[in-house]
Formats: sequence, structure tokens, C-alpha cells
Amino acid sequence: MLRPWVATSTILLTLIICNTHTASAIEQENTATWDFDVYDGSTGQPSSNGSLVLVGDTIKVGFTISSADSMEDDRWELWMKVDDVWSLIVGGTSDDDGSISMSNVEIMANNTGPHSLHLRLFPSSRTDVLNFYVDPNPLDLVPAGQMSVAIQGEPLHEGDVVSISALVHNRGERVVDAYLLLSSGNDESRGSEVTIKSGSSKEIQNSLRLSSTGTQEVFWSIEGTDVGVSNLLSGSVDLTVLPRQIVQITSVEHLPGTDELSISILLSEGRNREISISAGLTSPDGTQSMSPYLTLSIMPGLQKVSLPTSSEYSGQVEILVEPVNWQGNVATEQFSLIPIVFDVAISNQISTLSDGSLSIDVTLKNTGSGTLKPGVCDLIWSLDGKILASISTPNIPPGDETSVTITTSDLPSNTAGELTISYTSDINSYLSSAQYDPPTEDSSGFQLPFQLQAAVLGSLTGLVFILMAVLVMRTFENEVSDTRSKSSEPRPKSSLRVTCTTCNAKITHAEGVENVRCPACSTIMQTQMQMGRQIPNDLSKDVPLEVANDNDIINCPSCDQSLRVPLNRRPVMARCPACRSTFKALMG
Repeated sequence: MLRPWVATSTILLTLIICNTHTASAIEQENTATWDFDVYDGSTGQPSSNGSLVLVGDTIKVGFTISSADSMEDDRWELWMKVDDVWSLIVGGTSDDDGSISMSNVEIMANNTGPHSLHLRLFPSSRTDVLNFYVDPNPLDLVPAGQMSVAIQGEPLHEGDVVSISALVHNRGERVVDAYLLLSSGNDESRGSEVTIKSGSSKEIQNSLRLSSTGTQEVFWSIEGTDVGVSNLLSGSVDLTVLPRQIVQITSVEHLPGTDELSISILLSEGRNREISISAGLTSPDGTQSMSPYLTLSIMPGLQKVSLPTSSEYSGQVEILVEPVNWQGNVATEQFSLIPIVFDVAISNQISTLSDGSLSIDVTLKNTGSGTLKPGVCDLIWSLDGKILASISTPNIPPGDETSVTITTSDLPSNTAGELTISYTSDINSYLSSAQYDPPTEDSSGFQLPFQLQAAVLGSLTGLVFILMAVLVMRTFENEVSDTRSKSSEPRPKSSLRVTCTTCNAKITHAEGVENVRCPACSTIMQTQMQMGRQIPNDLSKDVPLEVANDNDIINCPSCDQSLRVPLNRRPVMARCPACRSTFKALMG
């Protein structure tokens, strides 16, 4: 039962006052109701620190056991244990009604550390325990908020570093420096000192590497030189440490069409990890080199990572996967790197459909070592470079082939000519040609053995040449006639006389005449003035043509025809299919 002397701040404890250091000394159910009151040792007034007991304070203890719970026990003793030293404080007998009670038992707190009050009942030898802790005086550091620590880094594996932090409040009147001390087995870690001003709170942190698997008990405490620290700022935590995580390389392949290695990496179950990946190359001549390091975070499980490499690499490659800031294994894998070659063989077959349109079956065979990505196949009329039709093409792995059919009705009627088949992927462009002959008319009708348009054009051209020849001959006849009409004039100089190259006749001519006709045999010949002229040498030199731009379409410098010349093939000599002129295609 309660006693009338108990002050307002008295704490009624039905079980145990405990902290992280102490626990009840018995396992049976507690039978006593305890009264626990703390008084300031200097003033004798109830302590303003609540349940905290400081060195120099006075503790007044009382207890009550009802007659029903006394179980015929009629005698008791109150013992106190400090630093493994037992002291008998007081003893007595039961009350007249069979209950057991005691009040105002004064205990002086002279030593820091855990204290235990043991109430022993006789003749049953039952024991009831009250535990409390005496903190130093003055007391500077106490918990700020919850009396616990925060743990970071879980789940934890062997070799990992666990981070533990505690929130601490400085209740004193001075500035103090404190640190967090961690220990587990033979491992101990002291954190950095943290300065805490009076009335302030700060988080103090430290880390400890876990060297074994299983359940590990880690002890923690806030420490400081000449600093009063509450016992509530110490304790222990149980951590589950899993086996060390393992990283493996399951496969390595060279990505076709790219300068990258595709690496499959398997990380065992646990937490995300940071790794670095690199490739060491040993070339056929024994030269060694390293690729740039690639650092990234991976999740547990299988995942693919692309590692850039140079297109010039060739030889034996050693792939290295190393842990970053965690204790793990180093995974290695050997791989032979062969340069990728791209090439295509193009074949075609032309047929005419019933509606008169043209159909071309094009077969593209990948004769290289790299996969050709989706591209475009163009059908071009070579005479003017016009694109008649286009069709998309799929991926073509090395050694495989694919067939596409291109149809078009946009052809010159009844005109034979050359067709160009252009296949372009993201790597390169490839060309092939085919001859187109228009279908003949019905064989029952009359057919000319030649093309009518070509015959007409040739006839007109021949007629023009004949007219030009007649005009020239008439001009020469007029010049000879003028020479004869001037025979009465003074005899010209010898430089105005020529000898016929056919009949050796001597012919005189007027000054400034370039060609004369022999009146005897009608042979036309040059005069001395015409033969003395020379054609400049630089006029006979061929000046090469060059064209430059920054896209795949380029114009012929002779006929301005649009042509497709990919940038990745320049500089290259190109030939216009329309005018047959040759020029050099440059990047500009």
C-alpha cells in the first residue's frame, strides 16, 4: 500500500526500473510494489532530474506486499548490491494483518554505476529486485528524444561497415566534446569528437567493420574527457551479418556494329553494390593497354553492362570487375576480340508484271562478320539518278541473307537503260546494277530491227553535219575566186605563195588568208600564217573536277544531276550515270 510520506514526484514502480545495462535477478513474478523517490543531495528537495539519480543524491525507498501475496512469509531483509559488494540495509517482520511493508528507507548515492536492491522474504526465500543507475554529477550529456541509436547500411554482409549514430543533448552549462565508441569482440572503433554547446543537441556517429557472419552484439557508448554522461547513452545492439556477396561474369560478347563489349554480371543476393569494370588488351605483337574504367552501381541479380572499346582493338582481352568501397571478390574473364568487318553481296532478278510495272527481286547476303542493322534499298534510274522506289530492310546477321521485292511503274516508256540498286545501312552503302529492256510488242505485227527514236535522232544529226560541210566548202571557193581576180595586182611576196601538197603547183594568195584551194586538183591546204600558229599547251591539260558538301546528296558539276554519295565513303572518285563525267566527291 502507499505511504503518506511519499512526495508528489514519487515514482511507483510495479516491476523494475531498468536500463540497457541491467535486468531482473529473478525470473518469478514480482510481488512487491515499490516506491522510489530521489532528493537533491545539496538542498534536500525532490530532484528536478526526474528518475535520474546523480552522485550525492538521496534515495528514499519503500515497498508493500499485500497479505494475499505474502504467502505466509513473516520476515524480510533489504540488501543492496554495488560493484559486486552486498550490503544489508534493513530487515523486519510482517505487519499484524499479514502484509509486509516499509517506507522512508534512505540510501545515499555515493558511487556511479548500476545498483540493485534485493528484497528477500522468509521462509520461502523469494526475492524481489529493484535496479537503478547512479550517474555522475554534474551530468552534461543525456539522450535527446528517444533513448536509442540509429543503424545504417542494412542488410549487412561480412566485411561491410555498419554506421551507428546517437542523438545527444547537452543539459549542462559548459561546452563539451564527445565521441561514440563501438566495440564487438576484438574489434573497436572510436569516432571523431563532436563539440556540443550548452543547451544544444547533436548527432554523434561512428562506424565499425563487421568481420564475421551470424549474430553480432555491438556495444556502444558516448564518451568524453571530464564529461558527465548519462548511463542511458550506452548499450548494445544485436546485428545479423550475412555471408559476403559474390560478383561473377557470366558472358562477354562483342556488340556488332558498335565499339562496345556486352558483359553479363551476376551479383548474389543482398544490397546494391558499386563496381568498376575495365578491359586489359594484349595485342598479337605483345603490346598491352587498358580501356577506361567504368564505375556504376548494380542490383542483386543478372544484368548486362556495355563497356566502350576502340574499333582498333584486336587480340586477347581480360575483363575485370572489382568492388568499390566494399570487401568483395574480383571477377575476371578472358575474351578474344576480333575486328568486325561489314560487306554485302547483292544479287537481283528483273521481271515485268502483267500491268506493265517492273518487279525486281533483290537478295542481300551479309558476307561480313558484323550484323547489319535495318536499312533502305533504293532502285535508281542510272541515266538521270532518279529514285524510282525504296523499301526497308531488316537486321541481317553475319552469314545470313534477306530478300526484298521492289516494284515500280515509274519507268520511261519503251526505253532501255541501266538500273542501280543501292543498299544503305547505318554502317555503309553498297551498289549493284541491272540492265532494263522494255517488253516488245506483239510478235504478230511489224517490228523494226532498231529503235525508231534513235534512228530519227541519228538522221537529224547527220543532216546537220552535211549542211555544215557544204557551208565550209562554199566559203573556200569564194576565197580562191578572190585570189584569181587579183592577178593584175603587183606580185605578192614569196611568203604569200604556197606549193600544193598534191600536184606541186605554185599558188599565190592574199595576205591574211588561212586556207587556200589548189585550182588544179582542188586540194585545200593551210597557208604559212595558219601553220605558224600553236595551240597553248595548258589548253590540252585536263582539269579535274571536285565537288564538296556536308550531306549524302551531291550534284554533278557537269550536268547538275543529283547523286547519292555517302559521307563515310568520301573522299572518292564518282562517275555521273547521266553524263558519264568523272569528278572527285569531298566532304565540305
